[in-house]
Amino acid sequence: MKTFALIILFILSLPITIFAQLEANMLSCESFFGIEFNGASIQQLNETHGDQHQIQQLLGDADDIQEIVGPETTVFQFGSNRLSYSSLHNEISAFIINDANWSINIADVSIEVGMSLQQLEHVLGYGNVFDDLVVHDVNSQNDPVKLILIACNDYGVESFQIEINPNSLLITKISYYVYG
Repeated sequence: MKTFALIILFILSLPITIFAQLEANMLSCESFFGIEFNGASIQQLNETHGDQHQIQQLLGDADDIQEIVGPETTVFQFGSNRLSYSSLHNEISAFIINDANWSINIADVSIEVGMSLQQLEHVLGYGNVFDDLVVHDVNSQNDPVKLILIACNDYGVESFQIEINPNSLLITKISYYVYG
């Protein structure tokens, strides 16, 4: 069980080291913290203080909940989607959306796995949310990926990451991470 927990934490930390130095698409912090995961904002999720019942009231019943003692983290599994809450920092530390059943909403724009890069550029770029949507070509775990980072300050403390398959140009994963 402890080995499984350490593997999860290692996997969650990979994007941090790979993507930390890339330019992000900047939002006001008010807009950033208003981004919703399947209808719940970062602020609402943080206000649960990790209470399992409250988190499930916001997001639905979790398929699995694991308490990881070492880093004082609770991991909620919702199908292939995952949320991690850090009791040490008293905040959501990661949220990963891997399927089209869940979405994020940025400035009243719904974004989900399976959406095309062209659709994303149309609804977020061209002055709609961002003047120009910055898209990076990177190698993630030895696989090429197109990546869009969204943040609210230059400190790089937390960000959203939208991963896009470079061949199909479809969103494959949407993540939120707090670094540090």
